[in-house]
Amino acid sequence: MDNNKAWSEAGKLPCSTYSTLESLRLAARLRREEAKMNERRVKAHDVIVWQSAEQVARRLTFAETMEDEARRCDQVVPPLATGTGTRISDIESFNVTTEMPVISAWRVALLARKANKDHEGKPFNRDMTNSDEVAAGLKASNATTEEGPISLLETSTVTLQQSLQQAGAEVTVLEMESLSIADQIRAIANTDLLISAHSAALSWMMALPPCAQVLEICAAGNYQFINYAKLAGVEHHCAGPHIAWGTKGFTAPVDDMVKQARDAKARRDKCLKEM
Repeated sequence: MDNNKAWSEAGKLPCSTYSTLESLRLAARLRREEAKMNERRVKAHDVIVWQSAEQVARRLTFAETMEDEARRCDQVVPPLATGTGTRISDIESFNVTTEMPVISAWRVALLARKANKDHEGKPFNRDMTNSDEVAAGLKASNATTEEGPISLLETSTVTLQQSLQQAGAEVTVLEMESLSIADQIRAIANTDLLISAHSAALSWMMALPPCAQVLEICAAGNYQFINYAKLAGVEHHCAGPHIAWGTKGFTAPVDDMVKQARDAKARRDKCLKEM
């Protein structure tokens, strides 16, 4: 069952299941943009047409459903924070202190997608099967700078983490499901590079500090976090292998992830210099 059909059959879901109301609005906007781009390609007689007329109609119906749900939830869900046109996480309400970024520090958060007790008996997708190798690769990517401290939770992401640390990074591997909301916000609010497979936890990029970077192992057709990044004012890049939303497990190329992490640091440093 595709997401559009699932939504049409699910009816009204509890508003508390949404990380932010913006996710609904962004989902609607993306579906409408997909439909418009498809229409332009048809008119231009482009040989590459993404979707059939039936698929476009389903996406527009999905967009309308998302907009209706956003309007409904807007009446019952208290704002997470105030902002200009968006709902940005109110860090201060959680007594979270953000240490402003400096070029001499490189704080990396690697989000580990691991099935926990809540997933028992349920399908679990987008598991990075070689996350330990990627972590070690990130630690070892640059031995010319001072090694940063380690903050390792109970995960298997050792390899990528070690590689990043030898690049001078302070690497934190996070299992967001095991943390309180305040601790999740605290971790992201003090992160310069956020790395994750496509995951709802990426919604917390709204709390990232200035010039922060996001490397997402994107799931084909699920590009809402590109718009999230624009709202958050951070730079987003898709990284790693091509996966789908329903991919059960995948192997990430360690060398490529390390290179993209280095490129992200260069962009972050350039941004800080221009501030």
